[in-house]
Amino acid sequence: PLREDLYPSFLVPPKRTVAVGRKDTDVALTADKSISRKHAQLWTEGVTVAECKSGSGASALLLRDLSKYGTYLNGEKLPTNEVVAVGEADILRFGVSACEFRLERIHATVSFSQIPSADKSRLFQQCAELG
Repeated sequence: PLREDLYPSFLVPPKRTVAVGRKDTDVALTADKSISRKHAQLWTEGVTVAECKSGSGASALLLRDLSKYGTYLNGEKLPTNEVVAVGEADILRFGVSACEFRLERIHATVSFSQIPSADKSRLFQQCAELG
């Protein structure tokens, strides 16, 4: 089994760009000099409020390499500045690092049954913002 302490994880929330790099980024990979300061960007697209209500929405995770040494998707080096879609169970590697990330979609369930109507509306809006 995978040991959580050996395999780092991070979330890519909907409607937010997550920066990966060596310095001043959301995901800091400081141990490897082949990681650029601003190495890559990850973000999601594709979920609407209507899809959130129905539970049918599935956002796409997108990736852009911004680096000198490269970003690898399933072992293949990505072209710099090109946007690519990343799927569940894909493996990402940044630079020449031995550290790899396996993508996994996390589904959240929220129950509104015992919440007053006014609070339900506010909570639903917050859930829609999270995707």
